Amino acid sequence: MNILVLTRYFFPCEKQKIIKEGYGAEWRIYELYKRFSNKHKIKIITQKTLSLKTTKCRLGKLQIFYAACLAPFHFLTRFFLPLRFFTTLMESRNSDLIVAEFHPFHSIGLEAFFVSRIFGKPLALDVHDVASNPIYEVYEKIMYSVADLVIATSPEMKTYVEKYNKNVVLVENGADIKYIAKFKCPKKTKNIFLIGFSGSLTPQNGVNYVIHAFYYFLKKVKKSKLLIFGDGREKKNLENLSRQLRIHDKVVFAGFLKRKELYKQLSFCDVLVAPFPSGTEFRTNLPLKIIEYLAIGKPCIVTDIPVLRRIAEESAACFVARAMDPVSISKKIYHAFTIKQKDRIKIEKNAKKYVKKYDWGILAKRFEDSLVNLYENKKQIS
Repeated sequence: MNILVLTRYFFPCEKQKIIKEGYGAEWRIYELYKRFSNKHKIKIITQKTLSLKTTKCRLGKLQIFYAACLAPFHFLTRFFLPLRFFTTLMESRNSDLIVAEFHPFHSIGLEAFFVSRIFGKPLALDVHDVASNPIYEVYEKIMYSVADLVIATSPEMKTYVEKYNKNVVLVENGADIKYIAKFKCPKKTKNIFLIGFSGSLTPQNGVNYVIHAFYYFLKKVKKSKLLIFGDGREKKNLENLSRQLRIHDKVVFAGFLKRKELYKQLSFCDVLVAPFPSGTEFRTNLPLKIIEYLAIGKPCIVTDIPVLRRIAEESAACFVARAMDPVSISKKIYHAFTIKQKDRIKIEKNAKKYVKKYDWGILAKRFEDSLVNLYENKKQIS
């Protein structure tokens, strides 16, 4: 089967290597498709800003097309790009189905829809986010209703999408469980309580709430540090915040780390934090970082948004704080600090047992089966 994938996000690659690793959306695409690229021919189309020609490369068996793009900033690639659309149009002629890696705040879904209808190809939406405002919501609902298949990343998202399309398959975000299991927590040489966060430094990840929470936590536990792994447009503001609170000597901005080094550093931490704020766009999303945190086997602090609250209950390895409430988050961090060693071991076992079902290998098989079934059903109808 020939599968054409249209996405705004994908790693820059060259000579079978990822030049720069990215975040959740890119990892989901790569980890899922690479696992069945031996059986199916997969082309991934994205774009390269300020580029006058389309370039191609391979990543394993995956074929990557970086469409020419005159947009000077990545932000602008959310809009309709004629050159990306033209590349999709040309490459879709020999494809059996089209998959749009869908975010409701950019035009990838619309471009994929037009191409699918021009050539009569089935269209699947792999949904990464739900709409955060009424304008995006209108576009989102239309796209759900016209797609032949929608793939949701959480049960909550599946329930939401089923209002507009009954053909919805659940394929959550995951992690390479066996690979992460190799990173054992080493014995500490210093008695310092380490709090870890990983992710892009944007308002959507709520890092400012962690820094404020750490300020309150420090009043109780002086020998502690907050380790922030990641980069983004809010980095300067967050560094300034730590200075204003006079805790900058206790907050480490480690920057962007490759996956291998990131897992190693997270394994040093005593507790890992996912301080997502409340809001429409977070009501159904299962962040990839939560699965990685649990695979590492550390106690997790999550906020009381629906998906994370459910994960906390099912895994028995997370503590739930009120979203956007630094005092509540600091109390949960302190609770994690007071955990006895036997309870910490129990949490680690719970987390690692629970997270096995989120292995990319299991999820990729479900993802592949859903695409094959879509193709076979459409083939029978035609």
